[in-house]
Amino acid sequence: MDGPIPEHPLSDTGSSADHSRDCRDSRELNELVTLLDESNSDCIRVKKLFSYGLGATSGHTQIKAVHKNSFSTCLAKARLQSFKIFSEAIATKSGDRAGAGANVKYAWIGASKDDLFRILNFGFSHCSIPYEMKWYGHGLYLCPQNRLLDAIESSMFDEDGIRHVLLCRVILGKLEVVLPGSGQCHPSSDEFDSGADSLENPRKYIVWSTNMHSHVLPEFVVSFKAPFLNGCLGFQEPVMKPKSPWMPFPALISILAKSLPPSIVVEIEKFHSAYRAKRIARHQLVQHVRQLAGDRLLVSIIKSYRGKEMPNTTGKCH
Repeated sequence: MDGPIPEHPLSDTGSSADHSRDCRDSRELNELVTLLDESNSDCIRVKKLFSYGLGATSGHTQIKAVHKNSFSTCLAKARLQSFKIFSEAIATKSGDRAGAGANVKYAWIGASKDDLFRILNFGFSHCSIPYEMKWYGHGLYLCPQNRLLDAIESSMFDEDGIRHVLLCRVILGKLEVVLPGSGQCHPSSDEFDSGADSLENPRKYIVWSTNMHSHVLPEFVVSFKAPFLNGCLGFQEPVMKPKSPWMPFPALISILAKSLPPSIVVEIEKFHSAYRAKRIARHQLVQHVRQLAGDRLLVSIIKSYRGKEMPNTTGKCH
């Protein structure tokens, strides 16, 4: 592409001191992808996958643009070639030289605009996407085609309220079940290639950190608006949540730091900063903190906090 277009979903229109840097980053990002025309067969196919992944909420989502990875840089071309080589290798390992044994599927990842540039230019190890939460071991977490909502709930909207998700091709090979709390960082044996939280109805694919660059190929970027994520259309949060009133997040983080590993506390602080910067909604912040800290610990802390507070405490986060 020649450069950014005004009001382009991958371009910035802010007026902060960082505007020139943001515009430069947008130009660089647009050099890595190609905007697809609505009549393009790839665009039509990706939109169908997007609608399928959202299910009933697809009618409340407006796709602004679909971009395709142009694989224009030397490193991008190398990663594309590496993906093909590893696909053949996994298929051969499985004994199925026809290619089915590689078990290549499409999967989604929610990403911020900054992460898009880092992923497409440098790879997944340079990004800070929410799926690096280590619940099921150390690796990259992706959502199956029918679990797109899980990916976009963790995406961050930009200044124009536009969110972005990556549609990636993933070499899964033979999957193994990975249980919550696992410290796994590679396949449990040579029999397996990647992991999932369930074999029957997976919500997460886990590509081990050693395979992030070779087994995951980002192909498309879908930019969209989803008002229901901001509560405009009555979107329902998960029903399993603490019933107690909330407490100021700085106080919560301070207490959590005494019970959680530093790496988890850093993740919570990142999400809190994103909320303060209005890049994510409050319900998303709450959801991430619950996932990272666990409801049992949170309820215990909140009950203790309520016992020490005066009756006129508002209970709102700050």
